[in-house]
Amino acid sequence: MRKPLSRTPRTPGWIAALLLAPLGAAALDCARLAAATEPTLRLICAEPELRAADDLLNQLYRAALAKAGPAAPLRAEQLSWIRSAQAPCRDAACLREAYAQRIAALRRALSPWCATQRGAIVGDWARAGEAGFFEEFSAGPQGEFDSWQQQRPQISGGRWIWRPDCGITIASEVGLGVEWILIDAKKNAEFSVLEPGVPGVARYRLLKAP
Repeated sequence: MRKPLSRTPRTPGWIAALLLAPLGAAALDCARLAAATEPTLRLICAEPELRAADDLLNQLYRAALAKAGPAAPLRAEQLSWIRSAQAPCRDAACLREAYAQRIAALRRALSPWCATQRGAIVGDWARAGEAGFFEEFSAGPQGEFDSWQQQRPQISGGRWIWRPDCGITIASEVGLGVEWILIDAKKNAEFSVLEPGVPGVARYRLLKAP
């Protein structure tokens, strides 16, 4: 009696597209996928919090591909996570937990690169593009932080705090707090950060070196 042939689980087209997309690509185009039949896609596109988590994860994954060593193992790990953790989810709570765990894993994958970037934002900077909370700011080597909006002071006497996973917290005396995740830096030129909860990448170009 012949044994049935074993089959490798088929990867849905939308998963393959994400894994093979160019490094700058967006995570999900919910307008284009409005008629999607996959329950996971419908859940993500229906909830802004999940769309933001998906964008954050997508950007971290692409940063890790560029900076965390050989791409093949990371692609395999990402595909395994999609198949075993993301795709089986049938409610938003499951997806939120799956995304939180994978985002934490990707940030750990970036940590060796992060260890070399402690002073990446030191200097005077201007926003390059529309994304980004600050128009212009100055970050000092001892954690000093001042910013300007339309040439007017926005934060004076603030602080920036670095974390080993490329997290940056910017805080002011009046309670304003901004969270960044550094994903790219070109010494004495520019850097790029993610602002969790805000889609896309914020880029800043150097005005004056420290």
